[in-house]
Amino acid sequence: MVRANLSRCDLVKANLSRTVLYEANLSGADLKGTRLFYGAKETASPRSRTGPPDLKTGDRTGTVVERANFLGVKRLDEEQRYYVCAWGGEKTRSTIPGGCEGIPNKLGR
Repeated sequence: MVRANLSRCDLVKANLSRTVLYEANLSGADLKGTRLFYGAKETASPRSRTGPPDLKTGDRTGTVVERANFLGVKRLDEEQRYYVCAWGGEKTRSTIPGGCEGIPNKLGR
């Protein structure tokens, strides 16, 4: 779903793990209970084209959220916020409600 416009969508309880949301617009979307990854938020990472997902640790199970717009999303829980901040990169991090202070930028860009 590269560059998908999901603004104001009802994504309640949607499973978006391993989905590519590169440059997607999720502004105003409702993310209550939306699955972005499996495992723990600290060990989850975005999907990989080369390695298999590890559903226990969450390695390579996550959604690609680089350069996505999360302005005004509704019901973003703390685990989702951590994951999106950690793996979204600077552009995505600047759109996260509540900010990303104290959350590492694991993407590094």
